[in-house]
Amino acid sequence: MVMALTGCATIRSINKNAFSVNFSDGVSKKEAVFLVQKDCLDNNYCRSNYVISAPKVLEDKSNSELWIVKLPPEHIIYRFTHKCWVNFYVNKSDGKILARTIDK
Repeated sequence: MVMALTGCATIRSINKNAFSVNFSDGVSKKEAVFLVQKDCLDNNYCRSNYVISAPKVLEDKSNSELWIVKLPPEHIIYRFTHKCWVNFYVNKSDGKILARTIDK
């Protein structure tokens, strides 16, 4: 199942959403997006003063304990890639981002 969110997020909304995540019940798809947006903001992975844009969220087929949040290339700064989607692997139980990979 794929979930797509549209629009962009401001720095204020990213911080607010990330701090509102309730870890006690695990991390939902929507919350995984909030955590990835915050990670992008904190690590300067995204262009401009906003992050996002229609990320896709999938369940990892090889590990059902992970969400894969996929960000499109136009929203990621060049140090990753400018033509490929970037995948963030988020642990469903604690929200930790365990890995980042590039779709080639």
